[in-house]
Amino acid sequence: MKPLPLLLLLALALSPASAEPNLVPNGAFDAEEPLNGWALHTGQAALSAIESGEEGGGKALAIAPEGEKAVWVRSATIKVSPGSTYQLSFRIKGENGTPWAGVKVYESDGGWNPEGGHYLFGGNAPRQWEQKEATFITRPGTRWLYIGILLQPGSGGALVLDDITLHPSQ
Repeated sequence: MKPLPLLLLLALALSPASAEPNLVPNGAFDAEEPLNGWALHTGQAALSAIESGEEGGGKALAIAPEGEKAVWVRSATIKVSPGSTYQLSFRIKGENGTPWAGVKVYESDGGWNPEGGHYLFGGNAPRQWEQKEATFITRPGTRWLYIGILLQPGSGGALVLDDITLHPSQ
C-alpha cells in the first residue's frame, strides 16, 4: 500500500467524525422543524425555537411558563443499553430572570435517574450561557429513556437550552 492512502485511512480513523453520534433527537434545535422531538409533558408553557444569540447562529429551545404549576418538557424516546454509562451535556441560561430548573432522565424500567428527587442538574439557570455535563449509569432493565426538564413556577423568566447531547461514555 502506498504511504498516502495509508495516512489518509489513519487520519479518517482518528478524526472526530468517527465519534459516537448524538443520541438526542434534534438536540441542537436546528432541524427544519426546530421543536421536533420535544414536547410539553405537563403544565402550561410556551415552547419556542429562538435564535441562540451565539456566534455561528442556530436555534435554541425556550420554555416560558404560562401558569402556576411546574412545567415538564421531555425529549422523544432515546434507545440505550442497560447498565451502561452515558454522558449528558447541554448549554443552559435564563432569560428575563433566573428560573429554577432541573434536568434528569426517565428510564424505561419505570423510574427517574437519579432517584429520590436528585437532578443531574438542578438550580437557578445562569444569566449567560453555561455548559453543563453529567454522567450516569442506566439501570439493568433500561432499554430506553427520555430527558425531562423541570421548570418551577414563579421562578421568573424563560429557560433556554441548546446543544443537548447524550453519548455512551467509558
